[in-house]
Amino acid sequence: MRSVATSRLKTWFFQKRVYLFDLDGSLYLGARPISGAVKLLKKLEAQNKEIFYLSNNSSRSDRALLQKLRKMGFPAKPQQILISTHILIRYLQKKRFRRAFVLGTPAMKRMLNQSKQIRCVDENPQVVVVGFDKTLTYAKLLRAAQWISQGLPWIITHPDLFCPTERGPEPDCGAIAKLLELSTAKKAVVTLGKSSPWMMELLRESCFFKASEVVVVGDRLTTDIRMAVENKFESLFVLSGDHQRTDLRKHPWKPSFIANSVAELV
Repeated sequence: MRSVATSRLKTWFFQKRVYLFDLDGSLYLGARPISGAVKLLKKLEAQNKEIFYLSNNSSRSDRALLQKLRKMGFPAKPQQILISTHILIRYLQKKRFRRAFVLGTPAMKRMLNQSKQIRCVDENPQVVVVGFDKTLTYAKLLRAAQWISQGLPWIITHPDLFCPTERGPEPDCGAIAKLLELSTAKKAVVTLGKSSPWMMELLRESCFFKASEVVVVGDRLTTDIRMAVENKFESLFVLSGDHQRTDLRKHPWKPSFIANSVAELV
């Protein structure tokens, strides 16, 4: 774990081949790109690097995320985007769950329904899915709790307790899931997103790489940096979002390098 001079940081960073970028808090806050982020991604594209935009945020579709990135000026391509809903679809398909009661936004439900093997239902589900539901109501929460209490397995799309925005933190999927866990006294069968092995499975299908060629850029020790450590990748911990230096004492996952933001790379 090193906080180093800018020249050394750049030398280390740009020698990599594969870049895994967290989004909220690392490349942008809300609708505002972090200073230097767009310039950095354009530079990496010009060098023909392998780039992936990774997001645990299941409230929006991959298409909407692509549009958001492009609107802010990022040179993003559809095949570079991987969100927790992609991982959820893979998990449900492999576990042969076909009917799901979903705490999720209309955009998330559309992605599930468009997979053609999964239907979002209100009656007779096989599984309960908890996502980042910005359309959450008490009635939906109560229905999910009832299904879980009756013994249905339930899945958390990602562990994030809150989503960093320019207005401050927004309660995220992990917070909703914690409420259900405490009220039903039942734990989810799996938590997906970063840093689950299910995300790595999809990444490896998209790009062949050696661990030594990869760098993870993120603002969360518990997801981004944990993913790097568990897969033997190097990482850059940026202080522009959720966790700060003081949080390093609270968690076992340590980054390779630290920067105030990606602006130090441009």
